[in-house]
Amino acid sequence: MGSVIFEKLKSYVFSSNPALGARNISPDGSEFTVAMDDPITVPHGVIDCTIDVIAASIWNVSPNISAAFGNNMFYFSQGGTPYVVTIADGLYSLPQLNSYLGRFFVNNGLQKNQIIFSGDDSTQKSIITFNYVGTQIDFTQANTIRSILGFNSQLVPNGGPSTIQGENYVSDNIATFNRINFFYVTSNLVNSGLPLNGTPGNIIAQIPITATPGSQINYSPQNVISIAARNLIGNSFQSVRMTLVDDQLRPVNTLGEYWSVTLHVHMQYLLSTSNLPILP
Repeated sequence: MGSVIFEKLKSYVFSSNPALGARNISPDGSEFTVAMDDPITVPHGVIDCTIDVIAASIWNVSPNISAAFGNNMFYFSQGGTPYVVTIADGLYSLPQLNSYLGRFFVNNGLQKNQIIFSGDDSTQKSIITFNYVGTQIDFTQANTIRSILGFNSQLVPNGGPSTIQGENYVSDNIATFNRINFFYVTSNLVNSGLPLNGTPGNIIAQIPITATPGSQINYSPQNVISIAARNLIGNSFQSVRMTLVDDQLRPVNTLGEYWSVTLHVHMQYLLSTSNLPILP
């Protein structure tokens, strides 16, 4: 009868939500394990096995400003009075940073638009506008937001407090609000996974950031990348681990939001009336 290859597919959804069975969740929410009631089992008779991540849901909330990054402090003075702002861990854009600082200004008897940050799309630099005379920012202190804004260690204005209402200062370097460019999902289901610069790292998917800060990324690729998983052949996995890392393989702080991955396990079988060489 010759040879016929047929494929069997199994689908799985893994979620970091403990109400759905996630266990051993890391403090930052980046890693979790699931104890399978029905283990992922790939029989010895399978000749090839791959994993496809067909969907993922991840909240775009991983902080770009936090105490852990050493960039959450803002020092300034108005009329000779010094102020210190500790910025809460979070994912900020320029407007969101303005809103956060605006609340501090109002709560401390200053004007909501005391200091405004804006961006120059042409140069990717940030701009500081002092709307009131007598304001000065101190970027020489430790752990300030200067790096994310693109400023070097210095006083702004450097010669003393602002003397002109509406005075502007452009950053020395490009702003770096996009601390993360995309996510990787890794798993113990694969031995090598998608190679990163030729180095195996158990990566099963690369997730682009397609949602604005604070919104949910709903990943559903048009061209699915199949990940070799021949290590599953003849084995049974009851404990599955999933990890969310950034483009530098750093664990991603999910700020308490749950994330999930949907994948297919493809198993290929060979039916044949004769002995044939299969795969090396």
